Amino acid sequence: MAVTKFGKELRILRMERDLILKDMANSLGISSALLSAIELGNRKIPKGLIEKLKSQYDLDEAFVNKLHQLAIESEQSIEFDLNGVDEETTRFLTTFARHYREESGREKVKALMRMLEDD
Repeated sequence: MAVTKFGKELRILRMERDLILKDMANSLGISSALLSAIELGNRKIPKGLIEKLKSQYDLDEAFVNKLHQLAIESEQSIEFDLNGVDEETTRFLTTFARHYREESGREKVKALMRMLEDD
């Protein structure tokens, strides 16, 4: 894996707060090795990490939202929990999953993004 945008932003946050890897890792309840691997893009972002960062470092909502977006972009795969999801949404997600990589699917994704961003 390569350094991710999330990893870069996490490192910038740590440096701006003048923290060494060990100190930030301790404050988040994770090992220095794990924090380093996240910064370098070698490990997945653990669930709850962004919330820990928010509370530990009093991050504003705009920055937290940015971290969530970067975390999503950094992932190589996304899982959807379809338990309790209505049939129409399930059908949409499974259809999307089958077609998003196709040439014609990319144009459809762009059209969907425009629709969703308009809301």
